[in-house]
Amino acid sequence: MLVMRYLLEPRNSDPSILPGLELVARQILQKLRNLYTSCMKIGTEAVAGSAPQDHRNVPSLCPNSRGEHLEAIEEGLNRTGLSLTLSYFNKLGLNTMAHLTPAMDTENSSKTVLALLEGGAGLNGLEHYLDQKIMDMYTSAVAKMFGLVMGSEAENDEPTMATVTNISPEMILPSHWEDIAQHVVDFERRLAESFTDTGLLLDDLLPADVKRTHSIVVISPSYQERLEVLLQTTQPKTLQAYFVWTAIRRLVQNLDPIYDLPLQQFEAASKHKPAKAIPDRWRQCVEVVNWNLGQIGRYFFMTERYKDGSHELVTEMVDSLRSIYETILPSLSWLDPSTTAGAFEKLKALVILAGFSPTSSDAQSSESLQSYYEDYHVHPDQFFENDLRFLQWRSALEYRFLEGPLDRVTNMPFSPQTVNAYFEETGNSILLPVGMLQPAFFHVAYPEYVNYGALDSIIGHEFTDEHKGVV
Repeated sequence: MLVMRYLLEPRNSDPSILPGLELVARQILQKLRNLYTSCMKIGTEAVAGSAPQDHRNVPSLCPNSRGEHLEAIEEGLNRTGLSLTLSYFNKLGLNTMAHLTPAMDTENSSKTVLALLEGGAGLNGLEHYLDQKIMDMYTSAVAKMFGLVMGSEAENDEPTMATVTNISPEMILPSHWEDIAQHVVDFERRLAESFTDTGLLLDDLLPADVKRTHSIVVISPSYQERLEVLLQTTQPKTLQAYFVWTAIRRLVQNLDPIYDLPLQQFEAASKHKPAKAIPDRWRQCVEVVNWNLGQIGRYFFMTERYKDGSHELVTEMVDSLRSIYETILPSLSWLDPSTTAGAFEKLKALVILAGFSPTSSDAQSSESLQSYYEDYHVHPDQFFENDLRFLQWRSALEYRFLEGPLDRVTNMPFSPQTVNAYFEETGNSILLPVGMLQPAFFHVAYPEYVNYGALDSIIGHEFTDEHKGVV
């Protein structure tokens, strides 16, 4: 993290800091710094508990690509309005009650399918909605955040999310935020207990050149049946309030921290823990850069830490460990022949993705990275908008996986610079982010026994995870 901060801080923009960078490398470095700068500006101008006006003038959340709004859901279950709204939220990667996401075909890892997931509730698990104390605290937090983000009815002199998103509070929502919160939380509870015009949803969601010929894997058919009943019996205004709350819950982190405070306080109180201290802003902003522009961050991180010969050495270590497993497996008398054969087959097919992505972009080429992120535009003064553009860019990228195999590194559950390792079960692959390939876990100049004792012990743990379903 300190390495990335060193690269991102404006005071380190002197050309002598990173000598020898060609023009394209400097351009992609500037994109990193623009995102970091926009993040660091959040909260610096806030006074009297409110965000500066440019942070409140957020882009429209609710119009979809066809120029329609949530107001399309007026009387009864308007499947057109609901389907287009779900499409818009899916394009932003915001998890609602019907979330579609590209996933690896478990029967053929070279293919990608669409998975229809259940979810969309704000709390994790039905048991929280059945706890009245937690429900009271959560409802209060929702009401406070509606008031903070959408603005009170008395505020007519400043633009709020309600005005800039073309959502009229008096048309969509009850007059008091407490009532709104109660309706939303009750809907989430029923959602947790428990579709739409799927064809229209897909037509609006998928890129124009991606054909709608792919399988959809419904994770929980019974959930979809109960959801149908729930949607038929829910007032349109409650659905609209639910969608607004879903957007607030996810996007409020890109506003001044004061807007997220009620939810943070609720989470701390519900877990009977003191509220977490807000981390240094630079740490939060480095995390944003690592996530949004992870491939570029990895390029410069590797320049500093992933020295020549590192990738070859890691590959050699993995192959050595694999050969040891191949030697040990036949000697395990408690495995029957068919299980041993299955373990061998899975071990042979294991994919190790170390350091950089072999498919999404060439992390060693600044030109490739510039092309890869070409459609993601970053402005140094628009942090909220930068994140919305990232969500839309990433979602469009993921749906293009439907034309081929899923990029497992791009879909890694953490940024490339994270110090962690991960076994991805459906793809039978071990992901080693570049953050793992540095001291104290690894260095090309370390003695062999040090690298094996540190990094290879972690790889060995992931090898064990690989065989949980076999042995």
